[in-house]
Amino acid sequence: MWKFAIFALSFFIVGSNAATAQTVEWPNGTAVVTSASTACRNNGTNIGDTFNARYRHPNLGDNPNQARLTLTTRRAAHIFGKNNGFANVFQNANFAGFIGGGLVTNNSSPAYAPQVRMTMQQPSNVTAATPQIFMKFIIRRFFVGPGINGCNVGLNVSVLQ
Repeated sequence: MWKFAIFALSFFIVGSNAATAQTVEWPNGTAVVTSASTACRNNGTNIGDTFNARYRHPNLGDNPNQARLTLTTRRAAHIFGKNNGFANVFQNANFAGFIGGGLVTNNSSPAYAPQVRMTMQQPSNVTAATPQIFMKFIIRRFFVGPGINGCNVGLNVSVLQ
């Protein structure tokens, strides 16, 4: 009887761990700046600049109902979060942050308040098994430094699982 109980308990524990959902991310990617306003170019963000990219799609596995795009370089990182996912209209990011010579977030003063628009996503129906996603974004008020206004960028982003 004890052997059966131990077997059943071990089966339950192993089975429950195997069935547990996980965060679904595309951690390996690149973002390329395809357009940059004068304010961006005057402050060092230029067409052709690249970032390492990471993407989390909302509501897959244990993912919350928030899309998250992270862009990093050797010296800085940008993160954009949007509840219900990014859309093909300009929307204020629900969470935004910049790290590079300091930390600036949507709770800072002045706040980092970018508007994000996803103009294209392929494939259009993303699942946890999707191996690669290609997206195009336009970001208004992209942070390039304190007091720099009017920096708007276009990005092509390709991410892999």
